[in-house]
Amino acid sequence: MTAKESREGDRPVLQVVSRTGARPLDLPALGEAFRSEAPILLAAARAIVLDEAEAEDLVQTTFEIAVRRLSQLRDPLALRSWLLAIQTREAFRVRRRLRGVLRLDVRAGDTLPAPGSAADDVALREALRKLPPRLRAALVLHHMVGLSVAEAAAIMGTSPNTVKAQLRTGLARLRRELDDD
Repeated sequence: MTAKESREGDRPVLQVVSRTGARPLDLPALGEAFRSEAPILLAAARAIVLDEAEAEDLVQTTFEIAVRRLSQLRDPLALRSWLLAIQTREAFRVRRRLRGVLRLDVRAGDTLPAPGSAADDVALREALRKLPPRLRAALVLHHMVGLSVAEAAAIMGTSPNTVKAQLRTGLARLRRELDDD
């Protein structure tokens, strides 16, 4: 499948070309598709990176990468999974790059409950914060976003058995952490 730009009237049109033929997808429709996926991407990013500003930046970066690599989207119906894969890989890439360069502890403001949030939500956020990023990402993608184990594995670039082990370990740690409170 390839994507190419053409002109139709005064509007640029993105032609998504597959084996079955060309199907036009105009840029406003693409923007609308991105807008409809933004809330789920932001929620997943918040749970993975545990920082509001970083999560918003991650979603914007995800959309930027997606626009540049739109020709790699094989199935337009799998847009959400494709965007989540880009976002998860980018989150891990940034974390690896910054690990040795900068270490800031911003937990002081994060432990205060947000207006209207329940104590259980705060406890869950704190328990998630204590998990390693890969366990946290597996839990978020599977249990919070609702992806299957196979989809989460594809997004994380690992095997379904590894994701199952991460889910098992992550849930056990969460239970222990939440039982201690």
